[in-house]
Amino acid sequence: MEWKSDAEAAAARALEHRRAPATESEGVFLEAERLMPGLVAEMRSDVRSDDTQLVREIVPLRSHSVVFGSAKARFPYFETDHPTLRLQMDWLLDMGLVIDVRPANTPIYRITSEFWSWLRDTAS
Repeated sequence: MEWKSDAEAAAARALEHRRAPATESEGVFLEAERLMPGLVAEMRSDVRSDDTQLVREIVPLRSHSVVFGSAKARFPYFETDHPTLRLQMDWLLDMGLVIDVRPANTPIYRITSEFWSWLRDTAS
């Protein structure tokens, strides 16, 4: 039933935008949006608000009081805003939507180009 509902929603969007039906990747993107609507909405907002269109990395942090110092621009996401953030990041990693690029103990994830483009280009 879920698959059918997702496929119907993707087909409706395709008709609205007059493009080809959903790809297999778009099905995974839609599943991410279904499972974690708050996180995907925040990611979409961040990607769209980045005027440089160059920020591709995510740093999950416990709370807003945690400081992550870095000269490189990254999108911070907080467990206080997304209580299951670590599980959500694991799911995104398992589905190939982000890549673990941590240099040490702090988790850092890079959004794949295809997922980044979907976040930027699709309506919420």
